[in-house]
Amino acid sequence: MRKLEQQKQILMGHGTALYRNDSPERRLEQGETTMHKRFSSNASALVVSVSLVFAASPAEARIECRGNFQITKHGPISTPYCEEKQIARVARSYGIAVTDAEVRNNPNTKVWLCQTIGGDNRLKGSCAGYANPRGFPW
Repeated sequence: MRKLEQQKQILMGHGTALYRNDSPERRLEQGETTMHKRFSSNASALVVSVSLVFAASPAEARIECRGNFQITKHGPISTPYCEEKQIARVARSYGIAVTDAEVRNNPNTKVWLCQTIGGDNRLKGSCAGYANPRGFPW
């Protein structure tokens, strides 16, 4: 009879060995947590760590331009956005009240500015297609 009791105690718990001193009540008394409590604490720790990462590194979504070129991690790239920004910057230096958005959104403003101040050396690349023809060839 005693051997049968020992075998029942060893085989209890779906094939895992649970001994007399290894009951769920004893584990909770010694401070061990259940699977649900472990999962919820791990999930909350993950949420806190992810939020700290995003708070520590704010996204920088601004486009940086130098003249007609957009600065990227691979080097400068000629983009229409930066060319239009250059046209507006040069126009403001001549005293013309124009915004970057106005040049970007209104093609007629861009054409007028290029025909008016397109002879400036800073606009050779930006206004290449809009400048007045200079005579020969017709």
